[in-house]
Amino acid sequence: MNGCDREELVLDMARAGRNDAELTAHIAVCDSCADVALVAGAVAADHVDALRNAPVPPSGLVWWRMQRRAADDAARDARRAVIAAQTLSFVAAIAIVVALLTTIGGVSIRALRDAVHLPTLVQWSLPLGLGLAVCVALAPVAIYFAVARD
Repeated sequence: MNGCDREELVLDMARAGRNDAELTAHIAVCDSCADVALVAGAVAADHVDALRNAPVPPSGLVWWRMQRRAADDAARDARRAVIAAQTLSFVAAIAIVVALLTTIGGVSIRALRDAVHLPTLVQWSLPLGLGLAVCVALAPVAIYFAVARD
């Protein structure tokens, strides 16, 4: 089935909702353009009908959704800040422990690796682990009180 080279013009005319006498006369004699005009006219009429009958939500609902989205965005930003602070505090705690062991104890990293015995590691792992867990757990609370507005 061969199409007519004026189908694009017919389609543009139907989209714009205008009427061209010469093109209308062509549509009367060209079956291909008549089909395009029929379908494009139906689609354009359906589009206009959908625009007229579209349900518009109440303004209170739109406002509530907007406030809810803003609150969700703020909560997500706060979670990101807390995670960043926890990560930073964890890394800082590890760096402080390593720095203290190497400077105060006069122990190098190689000496630490060679000298760590399992009983000593088990003996000190619980207090160090608990101290680190307390720091990580209290970091969000400290940030909340530092950032909270009264």
